[in-house]
Amino acid sequence: GAPPLRPPRRIGTVDPRLLPYFEEAAAALLEGDDALQKVAAMCAVVAGQSSLSQHSLLTGEEHLKTLLVEATDGAPLEARDAVASVAQLVPSLNGERCADSIGKIRQCASPCKLVFDLPDEMADAVVAAFDALAATDGGEDGAARPSGRRPTLLDSGVLSISACAELPELRPLGGRGGGGRGGG
Repeated sequence: GAPPLRPPRRIGTVDPRLLPYFEEAAAALLEGDDALQKVAAMCAVVAGQSSLSQHSLLTGEEHLKTLLVEATDGAPLEARDAVASVAQLVPSLNGERCADSIGKIRQCASPCKLVFDLPDEMADAVVAAFDALAATDGGEDGAARPSGRRPTLLDSGVLSISACAELPELRPLGGRGGGGRGGG
């Protein structure tokens, strides 16, 4: 994401004798109905930003998006639940198996939540497929499920998948966190 720009403080540091050189350009920015967008674009340019790229909330890696999976019935989730859900929702995209493209998976402090990374285009496809499935009540009659396959959490309608705007509290790495025993 773009770093926040702090115009009030920075604007106050400009030498007033410099302003007449920029007044014509400023007047052009303020003309028309889209003045706010033009000034916002100018602020982005001043901040050194010209495009917005997706990045993982887990690792900061560009072109990855972090998704949140939540068991709406409060049941604890495991990494395999995220993998199975992705494989069921969008088996492949552009010739690549989506489940194979899952990056880091982390359990949240709440055991009914997981977060994981996917390439941004796949992540968007997974969220769109989940939204479409949720709009049809998940097909709980099993009609879309191959015969003999056990119902998944998605089939049961107890899973939610969404783009993660803010990282929830994560479970500490290293398991239960009890630590070692001291000698004595």
